[in-house]
Amino acid sequence: MVGGEHYLQMSKEPIRERRIRTDLDTGVDFEEVYRRNGKPHRDPKEGPALILRNRASGLIENEEYCWHGRLHREGGPAWIRRRIAPGTNEVIVQEEYRRHGRRHRDTSEGPAELRRNETTGIVLHESYYENNELHRDPAAGPAAISRDASTGRVVGEAYWVRGQLHRDPADGPAVTERHPGTGAIKRERYFVDGEEVPAPQRPGRTRPRTAPGRDLSC
Repeated sequence: MVGGEHYLQMSKEPIRERRIRTDLDTGVDFEEVYRRNGKPHRDPKEGPALILRNRASGLIENEEYCWHGRLHREGGPAWIRRRIAPGTNEVIVQEEYRRHGRRHRDTSEGPAELRRNETTGIVLHESYYENNELHRDPAAGPAAISRDASTGRVVGEAYWVRGQLHRDPADGPAVTERHPGTGAIKRERYFVDGEEVPAPQRPGRTRPRTAPGRDLSC
């Protein structure tokens, strides 16, 4: 004590913690968590900060790569989830690429979100994001693509630019829905800067009708 005041010296070293929980019946380490100063944190190059396993099978069901409490990883997905499809033995995997918590991946490298059947190899859905916005150069292809789980055929496509449905009508529709069995077009809609516009008139073509319904999104 100096001059009637108390001084408490605090350590500046970060508090690191690794916790593992084990199911005593199966012997499976069903939860593994890495923390720094109370927040999920681990160098992504070393592995995920959170790992959850199925207590019975040991299947890794959830992986989260975190940097100071935020989902973050470069060169791979920051969030991975695996589930067994009901009534089957097929494994469905969901992946998200994140940078400091925001969905982001260079569109030239691939989608920032995807869901696939790991057993059949069919990619069920993929979405392209940059800086947390659905985005892809329309010339490169749609920003959101959905496929039928049985046939693998594309059943939905949507073109997004900086978070808005957008495609030059002269190049084609911004939203397309297809029949899962035949691939035939069921519906087309045109958008420019997020606003729906009439389909362009083309020689020898009847203008498609747009019926009310749910917008195709990610």
